[in-house]
Amino acid sequence: MNSAQAAPLVSVIALCFNHARFVLECLESIRAQTFQDFDLVIMDDCSSDDSVAIITDWIARTGTQCTFVAHKVNAGVCQTQNEAIALGRGEFLCVIAADDRWRPDRIESHLKAFAALPPDVALVYSDTAQIDEHGNALPETFLEGQRPGFKLPSGRVFEELINRNFVHPVSSTMRRDAVSKVGGYDTRLTIEDYDMWLRLANEYQFAYVEGIYSDYRIVSTSLTRTLWVAPSARFVYGQFLLREKWIPSGLLNARQRRIWSDHQSEFAYWLYFHGDPRATRCLWTAALRTRRPRIFALAALSALGVRRQRAKRVAAALGFVRDN
Repeated sequence: MNSAQAAPLVSVIALCFNHARFVLECLESIRAQTFQDFDLVIMDDCSSDDSVAIITDWIARTGTQCTFVAHKVNAGVCQTQNEAIALGRGEFLCVIAADDRWRPDRIESHLKAFAALPPDVALVYSDTAQIDEHGNALPETFLEGQRPGFKLPSGRVFEELINRNFVHPVSSTMRRDAVSKVGGYDTRLTIEDYDMWLRLANEYQFAYVEGIYSDYRIVSTSLTRTLWVAPSARFVYGQFLLREKWIPSGLLNARQRRIWSDHQSEFAYWLYFHGDPRATRCLWTAALRTRRPRIFALAALSALGVRRQRAKRVAAALGFVRDN
């Protein structure tokens, strides 16, 4: 790892939140990289387990040169990642969650690809293996889950990205100046990667690099899985805002606008029936976008202060009820 004053070629960012069971394996996979001209920034976002103690001990025991920041208050992944990027100095950015791990040639393989690509390629990505909580290989890789019928695109990939998020953070490398140009991560959102990919793809090219260089761990308590299974208001509102950023952009075709508008309506509905104060505005936005009478009706009920249980009976009559 680079410990000299000269800026390294790469900044490696390790993001930890309650990953005590896995963080040592992650850090050792970083230390084992065949390419060593990188600075390492480790961020712990206020873990409640032993993550901080484990990381601190690893740094002391291995003598690893790095920057370690342990938040006293949870800041969220987007703000934490922006902070980490500001602390690093590398031209390229490689990010890993502390419950995942890299293969030894992960950084080297992507840098070789960048060396042969034009400067308007902002991101290279690969497939990633998937493992269970015990490190055992699962039968399907991340990108195999996108198939059949899905070709791994390079070049201008915005159109494909709007249809599905096929870029995994653990297996992607970004140019720092491109991330800076598009404004860094949006701290209003709970999950950071998809919005960043869309903004980069709108301005730059992507390139697919053949090979498996990382292991993505499927953990029942991981942030992404927990948020989708038991969503919070902050997460749902972030998903609403993500659609709000892109639906009016003029970059989506009619089918994509319809699908994303339907998603936005569902998120607005969730906010209303969970008593979120932002629900009225979100429902009016969704209603004006979709022009559906039942959503206008829910927006009116919300604006009038009609509470959940009474509104649920009305919504049932409108055919707009979900289990949660």
